[in-house]
Amino acid sequence: CTLQCKPFFSRGAAAVCAAGEGYLPGTTICGQCPAGTWSGSGDMVCHKCDSGKWSSQEAASAEDVCQPCLPGRWSNQLGAIDQDACQACPPGHWRDRTAANS
Repeated sequence: CTLQCKPFFSRGAAAVCAAGEGYLPGTTICGQCPAGTWSGSGDMVCHKCDSGKWSSQEAASAEDVCQPCLPGRWSNQLGAIDQDACQACPPGHWRDRTAANS
């Protein structure tokens, strides 16, 4: 096997990850952000999509990849990876806006 190294820029003692990457758990090694998360250029962590939103995209480089739950649906789950996390409002209740989290 050949190890392929990517260049990194130093910010103090820590490497700066590329957009769509964050530190792998327990390390200072950059890795691809999983579905339900995103990171911008220079971030060292992958941020979870807010509740009321979801993303199936891996290595997402901006928060706008997090898609809102449709009207009439909601989710209180952080980092949801698909629209199945968006539940229908209970009978007798309705949400007329997107990205509802309650």
